[in-house]
Formats: sequence, structure tokens, C-alpha cells
Amino acid sequence: MLTDFGGYPPGQSLYTEHIAGLGQLKAVMADCAAAGRPMRARCYGHSMNGMAVPRAGETLIDMSGVRHLASTGRASITVGAGVAVWDADQYVRKSGWKLPVVNDGGAAASSIGGFISAGGIGEGCMLHGGFWETVSSVLLVTAAGEALSVHRSEPLFPWLFGSQGALGVIYEATIDLVPASSARPRSIPDIKVMPDLPRDGWPRHLWLTLFVTEEQREDALTSLGNLAATNPDVWHPRSAYEYFLLHRRFNPPLIFGPGKDFIALGLWGDREDSDIDLQRYLAMEARFQSTIEARGWRRYYQSELIRDRRPLARYVGPACARAFGEMKAIHDPLNLLNRVDLGGIDGGMS
Repeated sequence: MLTDFGGYPPGQSLYTEHIAGLGQLKAVMADCAAAGRPMRARCYGHSMNGMAVPRAGETLIDMSGVRHLASTGRASITVGAGVAVWDADQYVRKSGWKLPVVNDGGAAASSIGGFISAGGIGEGCMLHGGFWETVSSVLLVTAAGEALSVHRSEPLFPWLFGSQGALGVIYEATIDLVPASSARPRSIPDIKVMPDLPRDGWPRHLWLTLFVTEEQREDALTSLGNLAATNPDVWHPRSAYEYFLLHRRFNPPLIFGPGKDFIALGLWGDREDSDIDLQRYLAMEARFQSTIEARGWRRYYQSELIRDRRPLARYVGPACARAFGEMKAIHDPLNLLNRVDLGGIDGGMS
């Protein structure tokens, strides 16, 4: 039985396929498509909302063994989906480079594939934008087992960030690097299999994050303050956080649609031992969801602990959900990958 970082109710797959190479991944997915068998991809299960937890009858595609890293230019690398973002950053730093954006927390957490699937927000966003601004291409395998090299200039590319693996399984990504210091960086040695390093135990945090424009910031801060004040016993609170996300090339439609800078505002804390079944937290999360729907705001639902499987339209709005559904219909017409409920709009899936 498997769960995730958020403690989603455990699930068990019908079959588990441990992927070691591209050919194997294509064959596995083609076989599943031919049999009409649903699939779910997973690396380290650092998600919070159950998207990496298998459901009954699904084939689990374990990508944690896809751990290669190769230099693909003076200032870029191609990295297997199973390499942790933090580990890739630490490896290239030995040669004087760094990833412009990595996860917060000071340790390995999300894999490359998982960070893209969640959107990718963390250290460096103020200077470089979200993780999506630093990725130049993604090698994706569709539900039918077709490998696609998706460049940042192509229409599908922005939809991969925040898609939670619903458009295809990410095999590898090519990422831009920047110098780690003023010293002249060196060439990066290729490595066929990155070591599977020990992973620190992560504190059992919870968080809720709003995405707003500068004009909406004060109103959003007031709403978050009211939420915290009326739910004092949900968690052991930590200081509220705020990130400025620079817009450079695009914003992923599933994260924040408008083509402008935006701000991530959030509340977080350590789990309250007396709320062992998370009922107080989940009630607060439901109130948070109601607030953002009433105001037309966005939230970082891809990274948060959510137990209620709501339709996508409730998070991103009907227009965005409909556009995503059109992409889904092209690349996964049978809805076999991380099945999505679009929210009762035309072309809805479940």
C-alpha cells in the first residue's frame, strides 16, 4: 500500500512497472492503452493531494529509477524524471553551476517530473520566474506510448506545468543553468545513474497558497488573516510567506493564467497532534476553497493537502478547464492517465 507526503488514504496498484529506460516506458504505456488500463506515474510521492497514490485497477508507473543527467550545452542539462530537483542542483554546483529555481526546504523533495507536474515554485522565483521559465524542453510519453519532445515554443508545453501528470509521463527535461558564483564554471560530467541519496525526514507541514496580482495583494492578505484568526487550532502556525513570481516567457495556464508578474501568498504550520484525522484542517481548507471561488482567485492546489476530489473547473475556472480538456482529448483521449473531472463542462472527463 502506498500513500504520499500528505498522508492520502493508501492505495494499491494492479501492476507496478519500475521504469529504467525510454523504450520500456513506451512499451508499458502502449500495452496499458491497448488494454484500456488506467495508469498513474509516481516518483517519491512528495505530493499532498493523492495524485501519486494509485487507485484500484490502475497500473503504477514508477519513474524513480530514471536518474540520468547529461550536459546538453554550456549552460544546460538533460535530467531524468526520477532525479530529485535538489540532487540535480547539488550535483551541478560541483562544477560551478546551479539550477535557477529549486524546491524550498533545504533538502531533496520533489523529483524533476514531480516538480514540473506540480508547477514548480521555490527559491529563485523572484529573479528567474517559476521553474517553467528555466525548462527548455520536456520528453513526454503519451498514454498511447508515443514519445514527444516538447519544446518551450510549442502549444502543449505550458500545459505540462501543473498538469499533475494527466497529459503524459515525463521521461526527462532539459533545464537552463546559471553560474553558481563569480568563478568560471566548468563542464559538467555526465552520469548514467545519479546516486539514490538518503532523504531527510520532512516535518509534517501543511500550507495554503493564493496566487494574486499586485492589485489584489492587500485584499488577499486580509482574507488570509481572517482565515487564520478564525481557525486558530488547525496547526502550530509559522510566519506567513510571500513570493514574487517574475513573468518572463509565459505563465502556465493551470497555475496562473494572465501573462504578468504575480504573487504567491500563503499560510502554513506544523500539524496539530490533536487533529489526528485532519478534520479541523480539512474544514479550514474547504473554507479557503470557498473564498477563492467567490473572489475568482487561484490557489496552488497542485501542492496542497486536499482530500475532496473537486472538478478542475473549481480551481482554474471553466474556460481554462475546457482548454485543458481539449489538450487531454488530443494526448489522452481515453482519459487513462491520472483521470480528470473537468467540472461538467463540454468534453468533461471523470
